[in-house]
Order: sequence, then C-alpha cells, then structure tokens
Amino acid sequence: MGQTRIERGSDLEPVRPVAAALAPTVPDVSAVLAIQRGAVNHAVSRLLGASGGRRSLARFGVTIDTERNDFQSLVVAKLNIGHRPPGIFGSGEKSHTVAWETFCDGLRLEIVGYSMRTGIDRVIDLIQVALALPSMSREPFLRQAESTVANAVKPADLLQAAKLRALRACHVAQLVRRSEAPKGTALVSALQELAAAYLQLRNSVPLSAVKLGLPEGGADLDPIRKYETRQDPTPPLPAVRTALWGQLDVRAVAKLGNRRTHPREAPGIDASGGVEELQQRIADVVRDHLTTMRSSYPRSFNDSEIAGEPSVATYVDDVIETGSLPREWIKPLVSRIRGANLPGPDGAHRRRVDVTLTDPDKRFAAQIITAPDGTITDLTTGGRPRGVFGTAQGSHVTAWSALVDVVRTAIVGVKPNQARVRLVALGQSYRTPARATSFNATAAFWIAHAVDKFDRAVALDNKTPDLARAQALASSVLGLLNAQPLSAVQSGGPANSAREAQHRAAALAANVGAAVLGEPARWEVIQALWGLCDVVAVENLLEELDDDAHEKDERPGTVPGEEPTTRAADAISKHVTLMTRAYPDAVRRSAFSDADSLMYLLAVTKLALSKRASVAIAVAAGHARLTAETAYDNQVGKHKRKLDDDDNPTPKKKSKKNHDDESFDEGDSIDED
Repeated sequence: MGQTRIERGSDLEPVRPVAAALAPTVPDVSAVLAIQRGAVNHAVSRLLGASGGRRSLARFGVTIDTERNDFQSLVVAKLNIGHRPPGIFGSGEKSHTVAWETFCDGLRLEIVGYSMRTGIDRVIDLIQVALALPSMSREPFLRQAESTVANAVKPADLLQAAKLRALRACHVAQLVRRSEAPKGTALVSALQELAAAYLQLRNSVPLSAVKLGLPEGGADLDPIRKYETRQDPTPPLPAVRTALWGQLDVRAVAKLGNRRTHPREAPGIDASGGVEELQQRIADVVRDHLTTMRSSYPRSFNDSEIAGEPSVATYVDDVIETGSLPREWIKPLVSRIRGANLPGPDGAHRRRVDVTLTDPDKRFAAQIITAPDGTITDLTTGGRPRGVFGTAQGSHVTAWSALVDVVRTAIVGVKPNQARVRLVALGQSYRTPARATSFNATAAFWIAHAVDKFDRAVALDNKTPDLARAQALASSVLGLLNAQPLSAVQSGGPANSAREAQHRAAALAANVGAAVLGEPARWEVIQALWGLCDVVAVENLLEELDDDAHEKDERPGTVPGEEPTTRAADAISKHVTLMTRAYPDAVRRSAFSDADSLMYLLAVTKLALSKRASVAIAVAAGHARLTAETAYDNQVGKHKRKLDDDDNPTPKKKSKKNHDDESFDEGDSIDED
C-alpha cells in the first residue's frame, strides 16, 4: 500500500448525521473482515476469523469501561486488552523486539480519563505514528519471508490486513466522532475497534518480532510506570533509562545484524543486502523503539535522555558485544540512529497521572461487536478470567471456547439493552452454585470475586452506555462460568486445540434451524458435542478419594463423602446444559440430551467404567430407564464398532517439512478458538 496516511477529513466523504448515515455508509467489523479476506491469503483469512462470526478474532479483544467525570461527561475509565492480535508471525508471537506491554501502556495512558472523542483523536495519532515507523519502509521485503508450506501465513498479507483494519476503523471512528449527537454506545464501539486495530497494526510491523531459540520475558516496567505516573518514591533517572532500553530485546537486535539470519526468522530483512543493510536493520528497529518510548512514555523519554548520544552508544555497544558484531560498526550505527528526527509529534498530550497500569483483570476482555444499527453480531474474547485454581486454569471439563459460545449464543442477534436482560438471567443461574460450599480458600475467593464482578455489572445504571453495560455483564458471566464447581480439575487430558476447534466447528455447522438429523450425521454431531468435554477430567472425578485434603483441592467442588459417580454425573449433566445453551439447534437436531447419547459417551470414550458405575451415572444424570442391564448392553453393543475404531486409529502420514519453514508451520501459526 506504500506510504499510508490518514487525513483528518479532506480525503473523507462528507459526514451526514449519524442516524441517516450509519446504516448505508459504515460497515461493521464483519465487513472489515470480508475486506481483509479479499486481500490476503487463505491462511490469514482463517487466522483472522471465519464468516458468520464463528471464531473469535484470534482470541483477542479490547473493551472500554466508562464513567462520568465531575462535569457528567462520558470518559474512559479503564481499557481492557485481552491476549494479543495476530502479529508478523501470525499467532506465534516469537520474541518481540519492542516489548508488547509498552504499546498497551501508551494506549492506556493516552485515553484513560478522557472523553470518547478525545480518545478517538489520540488513537488516530498513534496509528499515524505506527504507519510512519522506520521499519514500515521494509514492507516490500516481507515477501522474502514467505514459507513454502501450503496455506502458511504470509507476513506481507498480515500487515496488509492490519492496515486495512486500521484505515477502516479510522474512517468509521471519524464519522461517529464528528456526528452532531453520537450515542455513547456508538462512541464506545468505535473507540474499541480503533484501539484493537491500532494494536494489531503495531504488532504487524516489519522487524517487530524475531525467532529466537529461547525467548525471554521483557525487562521490568515498574521504574518507567512509576516515573511516568509520578508515583512515590520516584525512581532515579538512570534506572528509568535502563528500564527503557530493557524493553528492546538486545538479543533480537543483535540477530538482525547477523548475515546468516534468514528472512523467515526476522520478517522484514533484505537477505540480498550487504553491510549497509545489516546496519540499517539495527538502526531501523532501534529508531522504532525510541519512537515507541517517546509515544508511550514521553516524560520518561525526555527526562532520562535515552535518545542522547551517550545513551544510544552504550546500547549499541551492548548489541555489538551480544551478537559478536564488528566493533567498527558502533560509530556508523549511532549516526544512523540519531541522524534524523524521529517520526511523530515532538510534544506530548496532556495525561492523567492516576492511571492504573497493573490491574489484574486487564488481561481479559470480552468485546461485543455490533452492526451499524446496533445489533450484536459477534463476541470476541481475549485471555481468560480467573478460575477455581486462580491464575492456573487446570483442565477444563467443558472447553473454554464452548463457555464463550454460551454467552455468544445468548446475545448475538439482539441489541445491547436486550442482551443485558439475557445476561443477567444467565448469570443468576450460576451465581450461587450449591457445591461452592465445599470450595477450598482459593476457589472460594475466586467465585466470590466473580460474583462481586457480576453484581457490580448488574448495578450499572443508564449513565453507562448500553454496550459498555452489556460487555461488563458478558465478562462477568464468563468469570462465573470459569469459576464453577467441578469446572476444572488439576490433572485431566492434555489440551488439543486442533481437535477442540474441529469439534467446535462441527457443532457450529449443525447449529442451524433445520430438520432433525438422521444417521450417520446425528452421531457425528454427538461425537463433536462430547468432544468438547474432557473425558479424562471426568474420569479423574470418578477416582475414589481418601481424606487427603490435597486430593479434594485438585477437584474443587468435591463434597465430602459423596459417591464418585455422583460427582461425575454432576459434571456430565452440567456439560449437557452448557451444550444446550451454546449450540441449542445442534443439541435439538442430534437429540444430544437423549439417553443413547450419554451411553455413547460411556461406551465409546476411554472412561473404563464398570457396568455398575455407568448405570449409576446414567441414573444420576436423569436417565433412570437405562438401569436395566439389557438397555445398557444394547447401547454398548451399538457403539462397540466405534470403540474398536478409536482404539485402532488409521495412522496419518507425516509430511516432510523444510527446517527453514518451522516458524511458519500452519500448525503453530493458525490459532483457532
């Protein structure tokens, strides 16, 4: 696309009043994804999302909480960023050159405490700076990083998709921002999409990540955050300068100067260049870093004099030593880095100093996507709320993606105010689970935390836009679902995201208002719906427990003295209920909740249950008519062939893969929900 710029109105079509203009003029995010799919390759299309809103956008979401200031104006109270958008390596993050958290901090510091309109203007400025980064000039070299693996993601297409999303988000946000009386919901929706688009763009810049053997975490941000927000005690400036340089991975920068580095290891390098190119790679990424530090932390940047010659020379010396590069490069590198003005404005916007950058909830977001008329079209989520084990997720009995679909199904197709009513009812059904009385201290704390968050979301009044209220409820309901008794165990089956995605896709495909399924289609759907249940985790619930508290702690929700079959039956029944709420038409068409479906689970899966235990589970799960041995034997016989097939799967041929293509292997590049 060459040098892309966003003008503040001269290149845009005339803005009409929102009521008249939005429906025919402004596309929703689904339309943006359609634009992206038309511009990029098949693998990128799959990565960014399938048609019909059937996948979350690369497990990434951005939400805005609002509040009223002293003048009763609507302002940004909090920005939640869940997980990360696809970057230059697709869903495989590799090692960022400039730390991801610094982009997020800069975004929060720019908009928190300010109005939606001011926020829109400032995020557009951030997008302008991202488009002007020195490494953006390396876009033509991204084609050198393309893999020979079929359907692998292409870095050039990922950047193109990110640019298209950013430009579309800018256009829509300016239409809403300049309308005479935009509703709060429209402003929140526009600013959220703009912020998400900015982060996706910044994560897709050439040289933004490098493939290293042993990736390391970023350096401590605490000194920078304290200095930037004027917290006591004020860190000394040398510590701030060290922390700022620590956000640029010296090992990744050194690898850019190595002539043996392959373009697939560092998308954006020109493999045909000589010494000039090797030095320019380093200079470009260091200038990217300095630009980002000035944009995200202007006070720290200016006062620490990080861009001064002594500071830059010290960092370059570290790069040279780390990469065993020629020491005669130091002087020309310092000259290249400091030889021209950094892109972006010299001055900084006025900011609040009371912005919280270490909120424990900020890594989870449930973003509601709406059409121009306000109808909800999708729910995208990033990260996960705390569960029964706190930050450790354990092995979910019902797949997390299915829990998201429970909420998605409840709200898609209605307006945010209608979604609120549905979400309140859904949350109330999970607010006081009976087994929570048997929780240990950790699980009890997190269910209480989820209940408190839900109650606060319910209490939001009409001073908060409908969209923000609905998102708060969606996030809190997912928190409740993730903290339910028997929702996870400490030792279940290993996660298989590819199989989970296949099962979910089959469930979604059947989740349409059509006729009841016949054989064999019915059993394919039943297999998919049970495939979203971790049967190894269920088997774990069937183990006889002694009085060891540790064993009960590994199965939060266990009631002392209960029969293991009762515990397992409860978990299975909860799974059936969740499937009914997530995929109601698939459940109806396949008769998933019927007795023979349950016996399919007990007979075909490798639960290794005795006849007595299976019958006890059937009774506890509400299928008393299966207590007759003949009924049980008939079901086992019906599924014996499937059991044999599962025990003797047909081996797949292993494809030969070029070693250079490992970083773009479709298996670790395409992230499905």
